[in-house]
Amino acid sequence: MKGIDISVYQMGADWKKVKNSGIEFAMIKASQGGGIRDKGIAPFEDRGFAGSVAGASSVGIKCGAYHFMTGTTRDEVLEEAEFFIKTVKKAGSSIVFPCAADMEDERYTRFDREYNASLLKIFCGAVYDAGYIPMVYTNRAFSMHFINMKMLKGYDVWFALYRKSGDKGPVPQDVSDITVWQWGTEKIDGIKGNVDMNIGYKDYARLRPIRIGDIVTLKKDAIFYYPGGPKIPDWVKGKNYSVAKTQVSGKDIVKGGEKCVLLGEYIDENGNAQGNIMTWTAVSNLETI
Repeated sequence: MKGIDISVYQMGADWKKVKNSGIEFAMIKASQGGGIRDKGIAPFEDRGFAGSVAGASSVGIKCGAYHFMTGTTRDEVLEEAEFFIKTVKKAGSSIVFPCAADMEDERYTRFDREYNASLLKIFCGAVYDAGYIPMVYTNRAFSMHFINMKMLKGYDVWFALYRKSGDKGPVPQDVSDITVWQWGTEKIDGIKGNVDMNIGYKDYARLRPIRIGDIVTLKKDAIFYYPGGPKIPDWVKGKNYSVAKTQVSGKDIVKGGEKCVLLGEYIDENGNAQGNIMTWTAVSNLETI
């Protein structure tokens, strides 16, 4: 999967053009622990987060989030994590990719690898407990000298190792569990200046169960709403809908041997609801936005 990561510096992107450039996912900066030169922490939300999530998700780009860490004690890191989670929750069901902890500030070079890994475990544990997929962002220098990556075994890794454009090669083998590789920067249509480029090796949106309120696309190649069910009209296909129900009386709905969800409102290209379809369809017919 082809992806980018962005922050306030890429505010105002033309997301339709970004989508047409082949971008499938975006890791969007949600927050930071404090100023680079500040002692202690004073968490703040990235000014571009809300607008970028709304713009990207409206055109079907799958969104994740990241937090730039500055805390150096257990209590500071927990406070950062709580702020990050609170910020991410504002985006609702639009966050379907991981929520990453970005530890690369120079202050962490003062501590040993085990201590830094313990801080990341605290942060990622809080993210997991909040119901999100935790991830660790790191690079070759930090993974070798400042973070004991073995202590973080089991957490997916977003790894930065820059190559020349067009020479991406295989996924780096520095550490295990690399699922996103930040390989360099490029200019893409819809964003001013260069932007960080990534390759994703796991489609997290497909792994997460569909939830009420999710926006889904009914696949163009779907034929029947469910095996043995009504045929899907062509005018219904390829459009976006909100999910109204996933269960009835606490039980999954299975039709024709497949788990189904109830499609609710049709969502137009501007993200506005335009009436209800209220039709059960197999989950296999859907793509999560």
